[in-house]
Amino acid sequence: MPELESRPVSLSLPVVLADPLETNRALLTLWIQAAAEELGIRCDIQAFAGLPASYENAAYGGTAVIGEAGVTGGIGRPGGPCGWGGVIMLSPLLAASWNPGAGMPDHVLWVHGEIPPEIAAGIAGDVSNRLSGARSIPWPVKQGGMRRILAEAAILYGAAGTAGPDAPFGQPVPLLLQPLVPRLVESVCELWVQCGQYLDTADHAEAIRAAHSLKGAALSFGQRLLAECAGCLMDALEKGNAQETERCRSLMDRVVQMSAEIGGEG
Repeated sequence: MPELESRPVSLSLPVVLADPLETNRALLTLWIQAAAEELGIRCDIQAFAGLPASYENAAYGGTAVIGEAGVTGGIGRPGGPCGWGGVIMLSPLLAASWNPGAGMPDHVLWVHGEIPPEIAAGIAGDVSNRLSGARSIPWPVKQGGMRRILAEAAILYGAAGTAGPDAPFGQPVPLLLQPLVPRLVESVCELWVQCGQYLDTADHAEAIRAAHSLKGAALSFGQRLLAECAGCLMDALEKGNAQETERCRSLMDRVVQMSAEIGGEG
């Protein structure tokens, strides 16, 4: 095994909460913090009563002008593959005010709760276009749902950590298990190839079994983001949700490919 050069770099995932209700902002903050701890990631949470009205993609991240009071707060971070990115959790009460022209080039946007019909009726044009790819989640947000939101965002925007000899999928392997990292990488890559073959032939039962085995291997070595993605894929397959299956497959491709950076077979 190669000599360890450095620990993986874990970056903070920017999360913006926009909700006029203080209790909702407090609850979302607690739920996000708990889910991030379970995933082994860090979140930089900023909560506002108003809606981010405009964004400026500056050299060191985004600058948000919030609400009528014009409160300004940075929501980005320097560096990173996308310059900046993260999660926006938007109250449905603010959905009618969302300006798609002010959206970020890279973001994950969630509306917590369904958009009330009277608000949806007031949104010009198609609601999905207006909200620039937003997805809704039930309120209250369950812990599993929050974990999956954060896992997806962390992977997409480079907050999962960097791959290294002791962190083949972005998260550090426990010290006593580090000599087994090559075996972990080999097993995960083999299982993912098998899972992909089953997905291509629409053999969902076998794909679920392969994803389940992969999830178990990931958890055994502390790779919680990888395990979360495998669990998402299993759920999508069990529900017969083709769109969600493809989205989860894409995320899995990204995570598994991380091992190639250290000489694994991604």
